Amino acid sequence: MKKMFVVMAVLALALALVACGPKPELSVNSDGTTIHAKATNGAEGTAMSDMKVTQGYGICINQLVDKGSFEVVIKDSAGKQVYEGTLDARIAQLVDVEPGSYDFTITARSATGTLDIIPYDKTAQAQADIALADTVEKATGKTTEELGIANPWHEVTTAEEAAQGAGVGTFAVIDGVTLSGGTVGPWHYQYMKNVAQASAELGETDRVLVRKSVGLEGTELSGDYTDYAISWTQNIKGLTVDCSGDEEGKANVVTWAVEDHAYCIVGPGLTESDINSLVNGIQ
Repeated sequence: MKKMFVVMAVLALALALVACGPKPELSVNSDGTTIHAKATNGAEGTAMSDMKVTQGYGICINQLVDKGSFEVVIKDSAGKQVYEGTLDARIAQLVDVEPGSYDFTITARSATGTLDIIPYDKTAQAQADIALADTVEKATGKTTEELGIANPWHEVTTAEEAAQGAGVGTFAVIDGVTLSGGTVGPWHYQYMKNVAQASAELGETDRVLVRKSVGLEGTELSGDYTDYAISWTQNIKGLTVDCSGDEEGKANVVTWAVEDHAYCIVGPGLTESDINSLVNGIQ
């Protein structure tokens, strides 16, 4: 009998400790420009919040989820849904939105973890995306695919598909052109949001790259951050074309703009004639 009382006492103590232990909880706080959500001990529940996004910024959801998941729905001030997703990892999710006020519905599903929802600079992010693949390959000798890193560039078969995917309107490059460094071709096409790209071998060892973007004013479109020794301008059919290189008259980076579209050419030692041929053949 004494043993039975001891067992019952132990069970009662255990139940009391469980009852007094940490409870599942979902908390969501906002200062108007950022939101912090925290779920503890497998929380269940829903909370509402809001934040404002200014011109040139989008929404970044930085998720650090250890267990379970969060469901997030974002609506604009008119009630239109701009995002819905289930978040259950330790990564960042970018949501491209227009300036304005946004309402958030955050639901915890047996969740333990945090969400930090903050603005992100669209131009800075675009610049990072543009340079990502080349930077990774130069640093590691491997492609983003080989390293398991998401590549923002999407492969397509035509310039028209690249233009459509990027949202830049029209895009075209000159076919079958021969430059001072050799014959260019064939072109391979890619796109990411707001940028269409064409690249091709130049001669036996080099490469030429053409990009067209829209709405990315201030972005280093070439992805080449070399501080070249010489810079000059070249006038081509009324366009002011900026050239940079290590030798006078031999450009490695060529850039120009037409209204809200920006263009660039990257290639080794492009001469005045090379630049004329390429610029005149790009739309």
